[in-house]
Amino acid sequence: MRDKKSDNTVITATLTCLSDRFSPRDAVIKNISCADIPWPRLMRIARENRVLPQIGKNVARAGAENIIPPEYRKEITGAPRHAAAMNMLLDAARHAISGAAAARSIPLIPLKGISMLGRVCEFDERRMSDIDLLIKKESRDPFRDMMAELGYKEDEDDIHGSFSDEHAGENKYYRIVSGARIAVEAHWDPAPETAIKKAFPLPPDILWRSSHCACSRCEHTGSRNLSPESELLFCIHHLAARHSFARLMWFLDIHYLLAAHSGVLDADLLRTQLADAGLSRASRFIFRFLKRFFGAIIPRALSPDSESPRKIDGMMDGFIIDSICGGRIKKTGLLPGIFADNPVPYFTGYLFPPVEFLKSRFPGVPTPLLYPYRIIDLAGKVLKRAD
Repeated sequence: MRDKKSDNTVITATLTCLSDRFSPRDAVIKNISCADIPWPRLMRIARENRVLPQIGKNVARAGAENIIPPEYRKEITGAPRHAAAMNMLLDAARHAISGAAAARSIPLIPLKGISMLGRVCEFDERRMSDIDLLIKKESRDPFRDMMAELGYKEDEDDIHGSFSDEHAGENKYYRIVSGARIAVEAHWDPAPETAIKKAFPLPPDILWRSSHCACSRCEHTGSRNLSPESELLFCIHHLAARHSFARLMWFLDIHYLLAAHSGVLDADLLRTQLADAGLSRASRFIFRFLKRFFGAIIPRALSPDSESPRKIDGMMDGFIIDSICGGRIKKTGLLPGIFADNPVPYFTGYLFPPVEFLKSRFPGVPTPLLYPYRIIDLAGKVLKRAD
């Protein structure tokens, strides 16, 4: 019987094969046919990692639908259709927002999945739940007014309003279209959290300077696209610094972006940008994972020889696999610091953010009690997530 670590590695290897569009047909069939697959756990992890559309499309391409256990067949084979239906609604909404923004001279940059539809991935092979956009901080008010005119409401949450305005780095909006919730996240700071800003700095100006107009007819307004280097930089930052390597879907994004940009990517420039963002170590393990599980071709400049002992590298690989499989390590919030080029700023920022941050985050708590309250709040979240 395999131990949990070995089981996690096998599940990760199976999911990466089944979800990768570049996987050979024989490999897909072999993985589905494996008698040792723990299907209930595999499906739970596939859902959490949002790769069912990719799996469904690969299974159909391989003609292997009938090999899937009957209790999961409908969910897997139907996932690409469900993803396509939702993505078409989101894409239509994105174009409406981009057009309205251009008319009002509000620049914006589509991020992550919404920027990849029809370019890096097809509509039926990536699950999306919202539209991510980068706007400028000074555009928040006109963007809010524009969204209200388009029928969107602000998404109220349980975070104090002043905290959201000053520290969240984003505003959230939604509207209902054809019974589906169209959610929009308008980011103006890709690294708003204190710990991340210290350890993994990514000033929005870096992204804006590297962007270019998405349409040859536009001038300085409306929708813009990131350069290949900045697109990968943002996706790596999002995966490692903000989400603790938590979803296989985001590894696939980076895998496909590397393939799509292989002829134009300036690997030396990207390496410099990753170093400036404190992501040299984290990105090395991401590329190492992509090479191991997807067979990705990584430019030499992005895959230097490791200076760490083999056991340390193996342990770090294990952390990533554990995070993908829903382990407790990702739920603690400590994983980004473990992979940071300089861990100290992350951990000090995570445990002891500025007093102004805490006053805004916990209004009403007396100043002398803010840091004890912070520790209790973090401990409560860790225990809750570990349940």
